[in-house]
Amino acid sequence: MWPLPALAPPQESKIIDPLSRTTDVRWYTVSVLVILLSACGGGGMMGQFYFEDGDFDRAREAFETAATARPGDPGVGFWLGRTYAELGDYRRMRDAWDRSLASSLRYAEEIEGQLKRYWMIEHRRGESLLAVSPIDFAAALAAFSNALVIDPDNKTSLHGLAYTYVQIDSVVLALSIYEGLAETDPADSRANRALSAIYMQAGRYDEAVGSLVQLLELDPLDVGSLSQLAAAFEHLGRDAEALDICEQLVLLAPDDSWPRSCVGHLHQRLGNDGKAAAAYEMALKLSPANTEVLGDLARLQLARGDNDAALPLLELLSVRTPHEPLVWQQLAQIYHERGLPDLEARALQWVRDLGGLDADVDAANP
Repeated sequence: MWPLPALAPPQESKIIDPLSRTTDVRWYTVSVLVILLSACGGGGMMGQFYFEDGDFDRAREAFETAATARPGDPGVGFWLGRTYAELGDYRRMRDAWDRSLASSLRYAEEIEGQLKRYWMIEHRRGESLLAVSPIDFAAALAAFSNALVIDPDNKTSLHGLAYTYVQIDSVVLALSIYEGLAETDPADSRANRALSAIYMQAGRYDEAVGSLVQLLELDPLDVGSLSQLAAAFEHLGRDAEALDICEQLVLLAPDDSWPRSCVGHLHQRLGNDGKAAAAYEMALKLSPANTEVLGDLARLQLARGDNDAALPLLELLSVRTPHEPLVWQQLAQIYHERGLPDLEARALQWVRDLGGLDADVDAANP
């Protein structure tokens, strides 16, 4: 705890023992002190007495009286600010200390220390509230807001407040804070990462690109930001740029199937079917159980008219995802073309059972 500057030397708080023989003497001493201080107009001294005794409401009244009588007294302003802080009234605390500093810098060091102390109390309270379950979001917002009254430009508390807003879906308020943080400090990776996520979820892909580019200037090998940037470019129809990024990701994460499937998808969008098929096949080698890539490759081969290549892929899909009617329908079509009526009938029955076809559909046109 920071040392307390005193209008008079601080007195140790006394706890009066009702069983003590000196009780009457102590009360008499206190009563005399109160009378003398009041008679001498010592509102500040009275306030300090109450403050040291933990009676902050009476301390506030005494210090406010003293401040009215001696508005330029920096000591009264300091102690009044301390009292407001103990009562949780941080705005009045700041006002009192601003008046104290305007009169004199005598208490500047103490005020700076107390600001840090009270900020830490409120900020840590906000963090602790977010760390327990169930989370009291209203109390966490109040704690971070109090911390920002004490230190309005504190980035740590601004991040805490914005994060809490995100958790309660107050995205507009969170966005305003994060945008301010990123504008003030473009190298703030936490703010830019949060902005990119919010922009992506909102479909604001151009703005997401700006935040992601900023993140990549800070860390060009950030795989997560590269992946998000590729997705943003794809949403914007900038497929060639998205493809370049996915090819970088292949080099950065050679054992990950996703970048290769991304390359395949983008080559397919660009009309490079051969390169797309090769990329999908490589992705399947890395992740043989990936039914999404398996389906992408099967559909690509069907689109190319290569039923020989598509058939084993579809048959494998029918085992791994048997409840997909489209897979059975595509199989039925190939079996029909190949003159395999038993397999065709079985595939059509699966389609009907899954609700994909009416019972009277012509088998020749599944």
